[in-house]
Amino acid sequence: MNISHFVRIIIISIFSLVAVPVHSEPILTQRQVEIVQQVVAVNGSIDKKAHDEFWALLPSGIRDDPYQVKELQEGFRETSESGFIVLREIWASAKLSAQEKRAIKTDAFELNVKKIASFGGNNVKYAELYNAFIDKVLEAAVTGEPLQLATGRENITPEFCDRMIEQMDKVVARIRLLMEPTWVDGSQ
Repeated sequence: MNISHFVRIIIISIFSLVAVPVHSEPILTQRQVEIVQQVVAVNGSIDKKAHDEFWALLPSGIRDDPYQVKELQEGFRETSESGFIVLREIWASAKLSAQEKRAIKTDAFELNVKKIASFGGNNVKYAELYNAFIDKVLEAAVTGEPLQLATGRENITPEFCDRMIEQMDKVVARIRLLMEPTWVDGSQ
């Protein structure tokens, strides 16, 4: 089990929320899905062109209805932000665990996993997977044994955790940028 597996799970959970049929057509086009994948990738990006394309591709019935826009924004924020906040807190927990040489789960991890499970359906499984993954990460942080991640076998040191926390924070910031109907200058 590795971090890229969990990123894919988050992406799937995002799409299960927003790509459901509405009036027999999915909300997101294939191109929008590609933009979202670019945004949520660990080393992803967002620029004005991709942002504007994402919003232009939304059906006008959604794009032009403030209530629908708000629903879309809240759905993305609840699903994707919570997922990446959980990942962030896995690394924050790992950092504390590596420093203290005992397994520690942050309160924010526990809170956000419960929040994800409260969405019901497959999200309960995702919450279980997060719990299984954090146990492996914390064990590696405490014992000093390398853990197999998408980037290879990694030592879960406080410095490595800081880099992962920074990456998760950047993903959440990009999600927030994408979900604003109007581009914010100076963005990533």
